[in-house]
Amino acid sequence: MQLDLLSATHADLSTATQIALREGRIADAITLRADKVQAGLVSTAGDGMVTELTGYQGQRASSVVVSMDTPSGWQLPTLNAVNAQLTTNGSSTQIAAASIGNSFSLSTPDGMIAMNSQSQGMSAGAAVQLFTPAQTFALTRTGKSLDTSATVVSQRGDQTVAAPRLFTPTPVQNLTGASDLANQGLRGQGWPDNAMRSAFLTGSLAALFPQLRPAADGQWDLDALRRAKLAAQQAEAVGDLEF
Repeated sequence: MQLDLLSATHADLSTATQIALREGRIADAITLRADKVQAGLVSTAGDGMVTELTGYQGQRASSVVVSMDTPSGWQLPTLNAVNAQLTTNGSSTQIAAASIGNSFSLSTPDGMIAMNSQSQGMSAGAAVQLFTPAQTFALTRTGKSLDTSATVVSQRGDQTVAAPRLFTPTPVQNLTGASDLANQGLRGQGWPDNAMRSAFLTGSLAALFPQLRPAADGQWDLDALRRAKLAAQQAEAVGDLEF
């Protein structure tokens, strides 16, 4: 199914093969069901649009590539695809139930959210990198803020993630100090590759332990954590003596 222009308040398109919609000018809601979905959508009501993207007859689409031109928000109750690439210029995007077999990206004016169900590898240009081996997640993106049920592998310094589920080979709630970091192999062992170590250092782990830095030999400088803790204790002791 190939359409050059579609203008409607509500629309529901379904085909077993492909939907190619160059421009869909929609006031309220549109549902696109096909094995391959490619569409350029424009919200004409100005108060956001509801969009459902899935495969034919409830199956998972193999590919979804959709852009949304909206002055406000974008709501997606359902996103079901092997690979999905979404782009919007809107201020907010909410995905209530996403099922992604391989990869997902959401490009917004404040940075790209990338997710992979198969690996923790980094996507080029991602402001926030997610990982969800269960292949299902939800997210709400508002400006540079993100709220998601997916696991956060890495995030850029200007991004905010609400109550993130952080990726680490060992649950971070079990790490209580420098000795625990050493015992759990964070001196550079147990990682798939150096790129993964570097990505995690600049993301989740660095957010939890901002004093942690790589030493000259490329290993974790765990003494930095001890020095920071000692300095904090000394500052607290001095504060207790002041009157």
